[in-house]
Amino acid sequence: MSAVALLQTARKLMEQRQVAQSLDAYRTLTAQYPRYAEGWFHRSGTESGLGQALTAVASAKEAVALEPNNLLYRAHLAQMQVNYGLWGDAIGTLAPLRSIAPERVEARIANTIGSVFSLTGEHERAQPWFARAAAAAPGSATYRYNEAQGLLYCGETDAARERFHTLIGKFPHFAKALWSLSTFEGAAGGEARVRQLREALVNAGNPMDEVLCCYALFNTLDALDRRTEAFFELESGMRLQRARIRYDGQDLAQLARLPAAADALSAPDRADADAPVPIFIVGLPRSGTTLVERVVGNNDDVAQGGELFCFAAALHEHLGVQSPAGAMLSMAPAELLQDRAVDWPAVGRRYLELTAYRRGGRRFHTDKFPFNFLLLPWIAAALPQARIVHVRRDPLDTCFSNLKHLFARSYGASYAQDDMARYYRGYHGLMRGWHDRLRNRILDIRLETLVADPETTTRRMLEFCGLPPNPDAWRIERNTQPVSTASAVQVRQPINDRGIGAWRRYEAQLQPLARFFAAHPELT
Repeated sequence: MSAVALLQTARKLMEQRQVAQSLDAYRTLTAQYPRYAEGWFHRSGTESGLGQALTAVASAKEAVALEPNNLLYRAHLAQMQVNYGLWGDAIGTLAPLRSIAPERVEARIANTIGSVFSLTGEHERAQPWFARAAAAAPGSATYRYNEAQGLLYCGETDAARERFHTLIGKFPHFAKALWSLSTFEGAAGGEARVRQLREALVNAGNPMDEVLCCYALFNTLDALDRRTEAFFELESGMRLQRARIRYDGQDLAQLARLPAAADALSAPDRADADAPVPIFIVGLPRSGTTLVERVVGNNDDVAQGGELFCFAAALHEHLGVQSPAGAMLSMAPAELLQDRAVDWPAVGRRYLELTAYRRGGRRFHTDKFPFNFLLLPWIAAALPQARIVHVRRDPLDTCFSNLKHLFARSYGASYAQDDMARYYRGYHGLMRGWHDRLRNRILDIRLETLVADPETTTRRMLEFCGLPPNPDAWRIERNTQPVSTASAVQVRQPINDRGIGAWRRYEAQLQPLARFFAAHPELT
């Protein structure tokens, strides 16, 4: 049978939703015709769909090696690398595109390239590609959304607002755009915006759109100070999302398993005095990690890395774990870590290789993926020169801020008050254990202290990180670097206390949380 015939057989099986059989057919195809790039390309996509992220990268590499000038194959490989967390590799894969004008590239490929740059934190490099995709396919709501969201990440708020309004004018029920707009426009639009969101909710085409509309309604009604209505919509959205992802509490079980896995670790090697120095900024989401990164990164010696998945990716790759590094339950594979010998210096070197594109030749870079707190003993073993800054915030403010934000990735505990409280307790206990284990490797920073006395707190952080004094580092409004977290708009403003005690606006509705923390004062 010819290569084309085998390819058609495999694709037909996929159309019939016989995914495993389709992958077997692609494996047969690539075994019989190993120089047929199209076979490797489709095999990679199928492997990715089945959760075999690591082998999907390998198959995509085969396609690019056979046809290095094929932009579709190259963009696909970069996407597979990003999905796994191999971000530096993805940037390297796209390096040959420097000589190609985005206007020469078809829309879907341009959008993929833009997405790779955006996901790796290279937002300014993403924008020409997103703009090309949106211009070439104006009927695509997704491409136009990506362009608007990218402008927001780059700090071009007015341009982003204009793009979102134009997009919603053409696609009035596009839930994702309505939600994004609600995260920074506040009360703008008033009652007309509320009616628009309720109409979009009624017309939602799938459960995720319903969730997005509920969260957008919460944001808008909250800004209008209609708190009872707002919290009703938030609870509706949380309930829908919790059911949609089928949350089962396995993330709490994972927290409990990690300390025993860390017992197998030996003392780390002595730090290389000349090695690059990552500064890990950890804590729960919405605890102030972005603010701390903006302060520490307000320094000529520091490159802001943003939320990098690269340590978990380096570890997964070393262990042969198939699942992407961004998946919460697989970020810290406790059972594998407990039973496997790991070359920790090799993992550290791989992490530094994957993040070199963000350092840009500087010695220091920040890595503010909050959930790196799960991996701190292993980070310390692989990177003895690393600094670790742990950001804490009042638990009620932290939990409420988590509950009211719709996270892009699985964070199942953030969709019910009881779940969130239990996760906070597990996180607090884990961090206490990591402190006992790592001693002076971790610096604790309270968000409230940073807000009240930014100069003193900033001085402590810079000294701990081995950075020169900078009396103005806390003036984050002078930091113009792009940022892609939930607080992308807020962190461009001067440090302020607006978020301190924010939970009290909904004190009556948050009594389950309040009672939990009143019964556990040790968590505060």
